[in-house]
Order: sequence, then C-alpha cells, then structure tokens
Amino acid sequence: MLRREGRPVGVITANILPRSLGEALRGQQLRPGWIATLLDGRHLVIARTAQEEAFFARPAVDWMTEFQRGTAAAATVKGHARDGTPIYAVLRRLPLGNWVLALSVPRAAIDGPLRRAVLVAATGGALAVTLAALVALVLGARLGEEVEALGADAAMVARDQPPPPRARPRVREVARVRQALAEAGAALRARAAAKREAEEHLVLLLREVDHRAKNALAVALSLIRLAPRDVPPAGFAAAAEGRITAMARAHALLARGAWTGAELQALAESELPAHAGQVRLSGPPARLSAEAVQPVAMLLHELATNAAKHGALSAPVGSVRIAWRFLPEDRALQLEWTESGGPRLTGAPSRRSFGLRLMTQLAERQLAGRLAFDWAPDGLRATLTLPAARVAPDGTPLAEAAPADRPAAVTPRPAWTGTGDLPPRVLVVEDEALLALELETGLRELGCEVVGPARNLAEALRLAEAEPRLAAAVLDINLGGGELVFPVADALAARGVPYLLATGYGSAGPLEGRDAGAVAVLRKPYQRAALGAALARALPGHQPGEGAPMAAAPKGAEG
Repeated sequence: MLRREGRPVGVITANILPRSLGEALRGQQLRPGWIATLLDGRHLVIARTAQEEAFFARPAVDWMTEFQRGTAAAATVKGHARDGTPIYAVLRRLPLGNWVLALSVPRAAIDGPLRRAVLVAATGGALAVTLAALVALVLGARLGEEVEALGADAAMVARDQPPPPRARPRVREVARVRQALAEAGAALRARAAAKREAEEHLVLLLREVDHRAKNALAVALSLIRLAPRDVPPAGFAAAAEGRITAMARAHALLARGAWTGAELQALAESELPAHAGQVRLSGPPARLSAEAVQPVAMLLHELATNAAKHGALSAPVGSVRIAWRFLPEDRALQLEWTESGGPRLTGAPSRRSFGLRLMTQLAERQLAGRLAFDWAPDGLRATLTLPAARVAPDGTPLAEAAPADRPAAVTPRPAWTGTGDLPPRVLVVEDEALLALELETGLRELGCEVVGPARNLAEALRLAEAEPRLAAAVLDINLGGGELVFPVADALAARGVPYLLATGYGSAGPLEGRDAGAVAVLRKPYQRAALGAALARALPGHQPGEGAPMAAAPKGAEG
C-alpha cells in the first residue's frame, strides 16, 4: 500500500503472468494441431499453446475436469475438443497445487494404417510423457523444491539449529520468507543462549553468595576466638559487635554491587557514619575488588575505633582526613589516614594490641599491601598501599590473576609418621587474614609448628615443594582471584604429605572430586574440635599437646 500524507494512493502487487507459462508451453515446439493446455486447481485454463487469449480463464472441458477431480497421476483419454474435433489427449497431474497439463492431438493425425497408427500412438505417448515430465521439472522444481527447502529450514529453526546455506532463491517471495526465517532463527538462538548464560550466572552467583556467607561466619567466629580475654564482658561484646557490624556493612555494599566490588568512598562513608562531622574524604573515583571490600572495611573500622578511644575522634575539636591517590609508577592506590586536634601522642604503643595485629594481617597477608604507622605527637598517621589488582579507577576493569598450571597427579608416597621431640610442621594456606590468624593460633594450641600462612597459589606451591619436614597441611580451596588450591594438593601428595581441605561452599561441585585424596573436608565455619579430630587422623604418630582436643572422627565433611 502506497501512502502520501497519511492517505492511501496506490497498491503495489506482484503476479506471475500467465503469458510466461504459455511461452514455456509453446517453447516445446509442438506439431501443428497439437495443443498443450495447463489447468489450475479451479479447473480453469491458465495457459495454452493455441488461441490462448480466447480460452484463458475459461472452464476446462468435461473430460479434463473429471481427470482433475480424480486421484490418478496421469491418464490417456479419447474425447472431443470444444469445436467437436475428435482428439486423443494425455493428461498429467503436476505435483504443485493440483495443476494438470493436457496434451491433445487430433485423431486424424494419428489414425491411418494400423502400423502407422501404432507407431504414431507410441511416439505420441512417449512425447506426452516426456513433455509432462519436462514441464513438471521446469515449473514444479522451480517452485516446489524451494518451498520444500523452506519447510526443512523451518524444522531446523524449531530444533534450535541454524539452517544450512542454500543457493539464492529464484522466486522473490521465497527469498523474503527464507530471510525472515533466518532472522527469526538467529533471534531465537540468541535468546536461548542468553537464557542459558543467565541461568549459569545465577547458579554461580548463588554458589558464590553461599561461599561468602560461610566465609563471613567463619571470620566472625575467628574475631570472637582471637579477641583478648582480659577485658570486661561489656568491652568484649562492644568490640565484637563493632567488628561484625563493619563486616555486615561491607557485605551490604557487595550485595548492592552484585558481588563485583564497591566504591572506596561509599565504603569509607558507611564505616564512619557516627563521625561524619569530623571526617573529611578526598580522592579520585576508585573501585575496590570484591576480595578487598571486607578487609578494607575492617581496617577503617579499627582505625576509627582507635581514634574514638585514644585519638582525634575522642576530642570534640579533633578531625580525621582520609585521602587517597593512584601512584603513577604502578597504579597502586595509596590511602592516608591523618588525625589532628586530638590528645598528644608520646610515641608508638608499648605492646602490639589485637587491633594492630589484625590491621597488619589484613593489609599484608590478605590485601598483599603495605601498612605503615607514624605516631607523631599531633596525631596518628597511617598509610595503606593497595596493589593495582585490588583497586582500579571507577569504570576500569580490575586486573585478573592468571590461572596457574596444574601439575600432573602423582601417586603419593607414605605419609610422615615421626614421633620425635620436634612438633609436627603443618602448612597453612588461607587467603582470609583473620581465618589464617585464627587457624594459626588453633594449630599452635594443638602443639603444631605452623608453616606460612600462605595467601596465594605461588607462595603455597613454593612452601609445599621446598619446605622441609612437613607433616600435614590445611588448604583453603578458593584463594581468590580465580585461584584454586588443587595444584598444592598435588604437590603435597607427591611428597606423601596428608592434607585437609577447607571450603565455604555448601556443595561438592567446587571440590572437583579432590575430596577423595584429602584426609577430611572442613566446612566453614568449623569448630576447633573438628580441626583437632581431622589432624588426629592426618598425624597418627603425633601425640597432641597437653589439653588439646584430638578425638578421632569419621572421615568426611567436618564442622
């Protein structure tokens, strides 16, 4: 429909001209008096080799109509033409649209001496069959094959498969349908692929949330276990509540960012809401990786707690300035905490408190960064340097750790079972600083000497391969940055060193079947009794230290 200024002004149509069909029939060069007629499904003449204009769109003669209404594929009849001339006719049903091709020959041209009549009849029959087959091939193959190909393509699309490449259709309408079918198939396949990807992403996200939740519970448990016992219950409860609340705020930020990271400014604002009037923030847009959000939040919480008790935030006129910048040489981030206006300091503390040890562990072991303190008289200054892999300008993708090659699995040699005076040396591989510190403390209480803790795959492999007299190992499965601990397990198995696996995942999928080679699998958060029982199986020749719980337990998922 053609429109001009919103009004229809014309119609464009496309038709197959009957003239072209008549030209195809006349191109067969029939003998004089022989007439080829093509009927459509309505018993109307649509092409004729003779007097086509006079007979076009007129109903066929009765014997043609009777044949067309029947079911036979071909027939030879004896009848009369419209003008009463006796004729012989050969009719052929075409495979498309119930069309019929009729070839009529005057009987006078065939009748004669018996021999000539038989010869002429045989020749005419052969010619009629050949002509019918030729016309069927020219017309039927041109349309029928392409329509059948469309059906095959539609079946492929229904099976979510791309249709095979085909030659360009010779009929324009078929070409348009094929193009539309190809576009619809591509859209359906893209939609199905997007749905599969979304489902896989959802499964991974749910598994990661489960892992992070278990890790968070384990970290909270470690905070309670490691906190000093020489403080009043109210102070102990307040400290534990503040640290766990800081973790909760960090996890809320991670959840809003789909567990991909969080902006540094938003994290700092969430950790210092009670001191907003005394704290100034400045720095370029920066985004922390998901692994760095929780430790940085706890660092800021410890600094704010110390400042509220002993530093600038304990005085009404005190203030804290938090400024950060990217270092030009390696794109690392340097964050400075500067206090002023508080009580004058007399130097560094005489003993390292739990908070100082916690901040150092978080910065150096978990974040792979550096933390320096300057106890100046006018106020504390702390400088935290984070590597580029932990933070990047907002909108810039964070660097990803390259996956390490896994050594081939080998058959382990017998485990070490020495029972001498030296304590058993246990390798600890754990990227979460608090969990590593709590595990280190628990192993020492069990009478073990701790090797490590190693926080990444490279460091863990070095210790597993080169450290002498290893008796056992406790390995966290997921070391962050996409690194898995299984190459370390293979290296330990090669030395005959038994190992325990620790994981925050609730399903066996992330274990990749490696739990078969482990003494036990500890599910975070696990109890120290479960750790002791697993070590009792790993060190059958070791006697635990005095008062250490080492009761045996069945192999499997502990805690």
